[in-house]
Amino acid sequence: MRQTITQTKAKARGARKIKSQPRPTIEPSRNYNRQEAALACDVSEITLFRAYDSGNLKAYRVGQRVLHSGQHLLDWLEAGGRTGRSAEDVRRERAKKNAAGTNQVTAADERHKL
Repeated sequence: MRQTITQTKAKARGARKIKSQPRPTIEPSRNYNRQEAALACDVSEITLFRAYDSGNLKAYRVGQRVLHSGQHLLDWLEAGGRTGRSAEDVRRERAKKNAAGTNQVTAADERHKL
């Protein structure tokens, strides 16, 4: 029952099913913008940013655009696609987020106390 309601709401909003696309081949001599590089490496854009920010992935700025060399993307993937964040860092961030979420008092909580 719940599934049909969700499908009906999705259809009403004009949502469509996303088909998975095959990952494009990375050409070493080509430059990729952020979106293209994320698609080619099968990662999110924030992952590319974290790798760049930690110094594990090289990028070039041309005006406001950020470009990644295909060879740098291949080298980064061969090195394991490191982002500079360890599993322990991710656990700490999630714990902080969960702790902050449970300690916050909302207006709805205040109304229930009255």
